[in-house]
Amino acid sequence: MTSIPWYVLIILIPGVCAVIGWLTNVVAVKMLFRPYHAKKLGKFRFQGVLPKHHRHFARQLAGVITNDFMTTGEMVRQANLEHLFRKLKPVLEELIPSVLGELKDELSEGQKKLLTDDVLESIRPQIEAKLEEELPALIKWIETKADDALNLTDLIAQKVVDWGPIRLEEVIYEVSSQELKFIEYYGGIFGFLIGLGQYGLITLLPMNYLLPIVGMGVGVITNYLAIQMLFYPRQPRGIGPFKFQGLFPKRQGEIAQAQAKIAAAELIIADEIFIKLIDALIPKEIDDAAAEHYEDLIGSRFPAIKSMVEMVLTKDQRVALRLKMVDRFRALLPQISKMVATQAAEQIDVHKILFDKVATLPKLAFEQLLRGLFKEEEVYLVIYGGLLGGLMGLVQLGLISIRF
Repeated sequence: MTSIPWYVLIILIPGVCAVIGWLTNVVAVKMLFRPYHAKKLGKFRFQGVLPKHHRHFARQLAGVITNDFMTTGEMVRQANLEHLFRKLKPVLEELIPSVLGELKDELSEGQKKLLTDDVLESIRPQIEAKLEEELPALIKWIETKADDALNLTDLIAQKVVDWGPIRLEEVIYEVSSQELKFIEYYGGIFGFLIGLGQYGLITLLPMNYLLPIVGMGVGVITNYLAIQMLFYPRQPRGIGPFKFQGLFPKRQGEIAQAQAKIAAAELIIADEIFIKLIDALIPKEIDDAAAEHYEDLIGSRFPAIKSMVEMVLTKDQRVALRLKMVDRFRALLPQISKMVATQAAEQIDVHKILFDKVATLPKLAFEQLLRGLFKEEEVYLVIYGGLLGGLMGLVQLGLISIRF
């Protein structure tokens, strides 16, 4: 019986290393996502990295979006509230006169003579002028309160959690399928090159029992190098006629387009956000104390109207007026919310905003953005590559031990 000839080994060892590099990278990438749900193997439990840390990843992703690209306050500023309120003015201007008009049927004849149609009509210009005067302060107040009233980070994080592990995998592949395939293919290329060196090593130092350790090194090195080549070099570099650049920097525009498309379609939906913001800023239920507070607030803004109401109406009638105002406003709230949401959605192009911001990031900032999301997962890829490489090294050891 003889050992395997050298010319077979020089093909076999690099070939097996190429398979190790490719296979360990393929399996390591899959183990980022699979299994979706925790599985038991004896005393051990295992699950895909991202499904296991789904909530943590969702929080990271939401934080990146809201810290760097979009906040509730920014959406409010993008929406041009002045334009929105001008659309709402006819509804708001009609509120007080219409409620007073309804109340007229319950007044005495003497009160009706004081609260004529001409008097009611004269109220509208006062309301219009005051709304115009108060508009800048109102807009500033909403912009200031927006981020506290509606936590966009929480909203987006919950949406990512609601995706579930399957949709999360689909989204990541939509954005970076080329990069994940790159990791797999280049694992094979790097593995083959390392295998050539490995053949020389075992020829000089015939210590075959080290093959599992070498296999582990192949797995670690191939995964590590493939990940680095995703990001580096940031700018195009040339060696003779060849140009090369990190895959992520090279595809920044395409990645920005994919990220913006998904975010605009599934995570940051303008009309939904503005409806939630209105619900947060304006309570649906208004108790007596709150109603009285709003009455005082309106009275301070419209002193002439307040004086007229106090002069014409009794205390009980003023309470009835306040309750009617609350009921009418509550009834109008869905209409107001819908108008604001519709107008906001027409004004805000979330896709364009996000695309412009991501596509124009400096290369270093773009790298930090992506690596910030997947930093922990990079470590898992390298570790899994090493473990799987060690197992494949055992296979190599078995092959080399064959005699024929």
